[in-house]
Amino acid sequence: MKKLLAVILTCTAVSGLFAADLYVQAKGGKNKNPGTKEAPLRNLWKAIEVAKPGDVIHIAEGTYYGKMACGWIKLDKPLTLKGGYAPGFASRDILKHQTLLQPKNEQNATKPTFGTLTIDVRKFGKDAVTIIDGILFDHTLANSYHVREGKPEGFDKGMYLIPPAKSGTPFASIDRYQLHANSDGTLIIQNCLFLNGSNYAVNVAHFSGFVKILNNVFIGNRMVGAEVRSTNAKLFSVDYEFANNTVLFTWTRTKEFEDMGYGVRTNEG
Repeated sequence: MKKLLAVILTCTAVSGLFAADLYVQAKGGKNKNPGTKEAPLRNLWKAIEVAKPGDVIHIAEGTYYGKMACGWIKLDKPLTLKGGYAPGFASRDILKHQTLLQPKNEQNATKPTFGTLTIDVRKFGKDAVTIIDGILFDHTLANSYHVREGKPEGFDKGMYLIPPAKSGTPFASIDRYQLHANSDGTLIIQNCLFLNGSNYAVNVAHFSGFVKILNNVFIGNRMVGAEVRSTNAKLFSVDYEFANNTVLFTWTRTKEFEDMGYGVRTNEG
């Protein structure tokens, strides 16, 4: 048993040494490309598909959708996703070169089970490292808004409409998390924007290890800005750090303001 454990640990360490860099560019990339800086892939979902655990995916500016042009993407292995690169990857500026996960209302016909980015890496265990860095999550185009009620002066749309209500759009609001994670090990979410989320902006179910939510901006999200809870029966199995974030205008789930509307939330222990 000790020999088997040693082999597993050695293989894990060696695999980390050979982590690859993949490059994705919505405009100009091709999914038949090898994913190098000079010949990037086109779709983020494709890069995730071909990547191996521990790889780093560098993402150029643009809007990225899921497989078959659905509005959501699944991350099913521990990877690092780094957005904000200029075309050609010569420089990185997450505000100037925006990497967007911005589903459209018509894509609500195929809603995600969980989130616009659904992370499912629990099976990789306590040594898994997953990093989301420099991505802009925006549900503005996916939501449905009232044409008159709750319309501030100078705005062309009014208040957010809770499903099944809709107004002037093919489908009701998406009503899903912007980022959902079922994770273990280390999960880092940093330098991201979460805008107009129709449900929780970030919802994490973490088994053990560390969750770090650092230097993000949360604006206009419904119900919760960021929630992290432990799925482990043992107390204090998860170390949750929420630091240097800006949280603005997190809304309650109903018109009457009975509940929710949290900036940050977690379960005790």
